[in-house]
Amino acid sequence: MAEDLVHCSQCDNSGHPSCLEMSSDLVRVIQTYPWQCMECKTCTHCGDPTHEDKMMFCDDCDRGYHTFCVGLKSIPTGKWTCESCRVNSDTQSNNSTTTDTPTTARTGRTRMRRR
Repeated sequence: MAEDLVHCSQCDNSGHPSCLEMSSDLVRVIQTYPWQCMECKTCTHCGDPTHEDKMMFCDDCDRGYHTFCVGLKSIPTGKWTCESCRVNSDTQSNNSTTTDTPTTARTGRTRMRRR
C-alpha cells in the first residue's frame, strides 16, 4: 500500500512518515496543525528556530520546544510530552497518571526530500 507523504507548512519538504520514524498516531496529530519539518522547526513557545542543540520535540505532536522555554536545564531522556498534549490527554482521560517531569525528547533531525 502506498504511503502518503507529510508536507512541511513552511517549505517544499515532504517525506514518508515511516522514513521520518513517525507513528500513525503522530501522523494523525500533525495533520491537524501547520506542521514544520526539521529544517523549518521553530520553538512553539518563543518562535525562535535557533539554539537547535536545546530544541526537543514532543513525542505526541512533534512540536518543537527549547529546553529553557519549558523550564528545563537539559534535554531529558525517554518519552517527553509537551504541556499542551498532557493537558489534552488529561482532559480525555480524567484519571491520567502523567507526571509534570518529562522523561524524554526526540532530537534527531531527519532530512526530508523536497517536493
